[in-house]
Amino acid sequence: MMLTVATPIPTSLRGRVRAMVKAHPHWPAFLHEKGLISASARNADLLEFAMRHRTLAGQIRQLLAGYASSAPHESAAVLMLAVRVEKLLAEYARRKPRVRVRALRQAL
Repeated sequence: MMLTVATPIPTSLRGRVRAMVKAHPHWPAFLHEKGLISASARNADLLEFAMRHRTLAGQIRQLLAGYASSAPHESAAVLMLAVRVEKLLAEYARRKPRVRVRALRQAL
């Protein structure tokens, strides 16, 4: 797998990738060079930094490869069921039940 700045990082791996990058001793210098703070670094920034460091890039490639091989693959029947459920939920949302509230007058 070739690592580029456009390589997608799955949401479930983003924290691990970010932690690996932030643990690198040259990360603060990279942030200073780019004029960024760590919290605002995007996936592209993380990957750009990793590509400058061969070992880090290899670790990220290994994580992504492991994710790709273990990702669940849904069958066509499951996907069709998901589409049907989404349609039913959308239909229900359009027909929101109305609730009427009556004000009661109390005699003083």
